[in-house]
Amino acid sequence: KDKSVWDDYVKDVMNGKVRPNDRIFEAGCGVLAFLTACLDLQPGLELGGVDGAPRTIELVKSKLVDRKWRGNFFVGMLPDCMSKVLDSSWDIVVCNSVFQYMGNHDQAEQSVWEMLRVAKRWVIIADVCDSAFHSRILERQQSLAWAKDLQAYRAYPKEWWERFAQSGDHLVSIRHVESSGYERRGERYVVYIEKNWKSNS
Repeated sequence: KDKSVWDDYVKDVMNGKVRPNDRIFEAGCGVLAFLTACLDLQPGLELGGVDGAPRTIELVKSKLVDRKWRGNFFVGMLPDCMSKVLDSSWDIVVCNSVFQYMGNHDQAEQSVWEMLRVAKRWVIIADVCDSAFHSRILERQQSLAWAKDLQAYRAYPKEWWERFAQSGDHLVSIRHVESSGYERRGERYVVYIEKNWKSNS
């Protein structure tokens, strides 16, 4: 059941954005739970990612990805780690359940701009804490043994994301996932930034 709930969540987040043979890069890839579910949705994808934990990336390279993709994964912390990635080199850049751990909103903003630089079509940032429900989110955090000693989760008002659309080059939209198994869907949301949307039309 847990796997089906997760797969439904990932499918919901990706929201039909993945095309055959896309290159998908995940910022904060962990042990590839999200990317693996993407691959189940659309076989033939090329995967890449970065994570702050060296042991995690070692595991990814040694056991979790096809040998031909090993060079696509590396250790680093947002936003500086993205400097290693070429401009417009990945069709989709995804980041799931990471932005609550950002040290401040400036770090978050720099990370988004770097993701936009690297992406060809989409930047998808999922599981973002909604500041309208911050007190409820912090109560939930305190109820989790593994999370209660971490810094308070960072939350973002939905209008914060408008800065990435002000130039007119990128289109920003926000939605809540509809997968009923995702218990936090009322207090967290997904941000979709379509890069150079006019040229994609």
